[in-house]
This record gives sequence, C-alpha cells and structure tokens, in this order.
Amino acid sequence: MSEDPAMEAGVQEVRELLHLSEDMRLGIDVLDEQHEELIMQINHLHRLCECGSACQEEILKHFDKFMIEADKHALVEDALMRILDFPDSEHHMAEHVDFFRLCQKLQVKLESGECVRGDMFYMKNAFIRHVLDDDMLLAPFLIKARRSKREYRKAFAEILVKH
Repeated sequence: MSEDPAMEAGVQEVRELLHLSEDMRLGIDVLDEQHEELIMQINHLHRLCECGSACQEEILKHFDKFMIEADKHALVEDALMRILDFPDSEHHMAEHVDFFRLCQKLQVKLESGECVRGDMFYMKNAFIRHVLDDDMLLAPFLIKARRSKREYRKAFAEILVKH
C-alpha cells in the first residue's frame, strides 16, 4: 500500500476538517503543539474515512494513534492542573473523560466498518469546544501560575518523565 491509502483509494481532494486558528492558540507552546498534532490526526482520520471500507485497516490504525496522542495531551493538562492547583480542575478533567467516551463510541463504529461523516464532525466540534471553552480558561491560569520559566520547565519535565 502507498504512503497515503486515501489517495490510493481515489480520494483526491478532501477539505481539511479542522485547522488551528489563532483564536485557538493558548500561548503555551507545548499545549499548542499538541493541539496541532491532534488536529493533523483528526484531519487524516477524516480523509481516510472518506475512502470508506477500502481504508478500514488504516482507519483503525490511525484512530489508535490519535487516541494515544489525545491521551498524552490529557495527561499533560491533568498533571499541570494538579501541580499548579487549578481551581476548576475537576470540571476540566471531567471534560476529558466525556471526550474519551465520545471517542470510544466512535471507535466501536469504526471497528464495525461504519465511518460516519457526522461522527467525525461531532468529534471535531467537541475538540473545538474543549479548546475554546475549557483550555482557554486554563491557559491564563497556567501562564500566571508559572513563577519562573525554570519552575515551569521543571513541572513539564516531571510530567513528561512520568508519561
């Protein structure tokens, strides 16, 4: 199979489902980079879904990769909130749980051969809502909470070593 199974299956031009606009940037490099990676993953998954059952194996493989990246991202955010005592951390972490529940439902559909375009749009919208609502409340707190770059880097290093 070629590098791009969607192209091989005849899916030529599929518009990106999502892009990281300036109003979605948090101003925290590590989180913005993770958001960019997740968006790339969502777009690629959307593209694979457009080619349908011809890309079933690739869809499942790519969805697993997306879930690993989403899990890493949630772990980083959750750890930062705990380390820095974010006051709304319970709500934020509950939003992560809800997003993963949505992804589990999508995974069941993908495994059964259903790759429903509406489900991809629903996942995209859930991601955007989380970034614009929940992460935008978290970002100013994280920026204010870092007493020095050294302390902030130390917190990130602790998180990355654990995960």
